[in-house]
Amino acid sequence: MTTNRLVFLALFVGFLGACGGRSTLRTIHDGGNVADSGLQADGKRDGTTNADSARPMDGRADGLNPDAPGVDAADANLTDRRADGAAPDGRADGVAPDGRADGAAPDGRADGGAPDGIADIATREARGEAGDTDAAPALTSLEIAPPSVTIAVGVPYAGFVVTTVFSDGSTADVTTQTTLTSGDSTIVQVSGRTLTGLKAGSTSVKAAYSGLTVTASVTVTTSPLQSVTIDGVAPVSVGGYILITATGVFADGTKQDITAQATWASSDTTLATLVLDSGTGKEKVTGVKAGTLSVTATLAGVTGKASLTVTAAAMTSIAITP
Repeated sequence: MTTNRLVFLALFVGFLGACGGRSTLRTIHDGGNVADSGLQADGKRDGTTNADSARPMDGRADGLNPDAPGVDAADANLTDRRADGAAPDGRADGVAPDGRADGAAPDGRADGGAPDGIADIATREARGEAGDTDAAPALTSLEIAPPSVTIAVGVPYAGFVVTTVFSDGSTADVTTQTTLTSGDSTIVQVSGRTLTGLKAGSTSVKAAYSGLTVTASVTVTTSPLQSVTIDGVAPVSVGGYILITATGVFADGTKQDITAQATWASSDTTLATLVLDSGTGKEKVTGVKAGTLSVTATLAGVTGKASLTVTAAAMTSIAITP
């Protein structure tokens, strides 16, 4: 009987050698059920087991790269053929799924860079690319009004209005920022915004602003001032205002705006007040209390007069309280 056992054992050992020497370790759990332990061990052809070769059940040797030279993929029993620590899709650790560098933006630009590769808005502006910032309209020309005027010797004139014109069609009054110069200072003397005729004759006055210029023609007459008229008078309501002007009429029929040079007065300041409006160069009359009064404008001893009515303020709404 002992001899039979020895023969059977020899046959079993030979059988194991013929099967290639691989076996699977299993762990027996409660109830005799067999569960995969998650480990595999190499069975050497000599019938021994190498515990160091145990590896996770994903089929790869721990720390072993199956693609490295000299590595037998069959021995490593790799299932996904990826390097230890690599992402499941085979990409290098830290590389984004789309192949871009870790931390790079989806469009391939460096993290934190502008979408179009330009560092900031200032750079785009330097290149003439305004982006979301609208470019300011450019100053294109100047206009002066009136384009020609006749003034009397010794009677100051400050009626010129200078306007800028921009590329978008908009305009702005820049009279107070404009520099005026006389083409012939022996005929017309310029002081600030005021012209004074010194002798009869004609010349030009140039207005300059922000590198642009415009000219107006000026004629000086020696004819004396004969009368003054007040224009633009109309009823004004309490709290409202109107703008009026004074025009000088000379002996030769010449007319000149003398609003800024004339002396203005109200016959009753409790009804209306008068003040020169610097923006328009006209006299501003503001209603204070309902009633009728007269306003006057005087220059070189000649006075013009007009009647003015102040009306009660119009009702605009009714408020009802408990």
